Amino acid sequence: GDESSEQLGYMPAAVRIIETRRKKYACKTCHGEIKRAKVESPAPLAKSMASASLIAFLIVCKFADHLPLYRIAQRLERLGIGISHALMSQWLLQCAGLLEPLHRRLCDKVRASGHIFTDDTILPLQNSEPGRNTTYKSRLWVYACHHRRQKPLVAYDFSLNRSQQAPLAFLASYRGYLQADAL
Repeated sequence: GDESSEQLGYMPAAVRIIETRRKKYACKTCHGEIKRAKVESPAPLAKSMASASLIAFLIVCKFADHLPLYRIAQRLERLGIGISHALMSQWLLQCAGLLEPLHRRLCDKVRASGHIFTDDTILPLQNSEPGRNTTYKSRLWVYACHHRRQKPLVAYDFSLNRSQQAPLAFLASYRGYLQADAL
């Protein structure tokens, strides 16, 4: 017989440079226009060195793992890549624009449900006022629906305060049951 055992192994992340080459053609005799081959899969952010996989990594680290940009920069530095916080922040802002149609569709699907669960949570927001040392208490509103035969859908909406304008705007076209806590 055999005796076996299993262990979990860890393979650290690797960063690689992905080089894309395109052919370009020109007529030597007529000095006309230079023709370039079409880009097969364009980069998500124009004129950026960030690939889709790097952007996905940043989004997961920042929003799923709740890591601040300086810690993400430290992780990338250990892998031999130096990227400034400001550049990562610009990439994330540009990605927000790219993902906006997906967010609208998700919100529409949640509002199409006949029963929505909602709550808000405090989200500390840094401020730019020179005399103020504390953060703002902004809000992240969560709207979730659940169908018995499907996975639940969750949509998020951000507001700078807890006033009713944000939920009223999100739910303006909604018709159905809204379930929330009593506070």
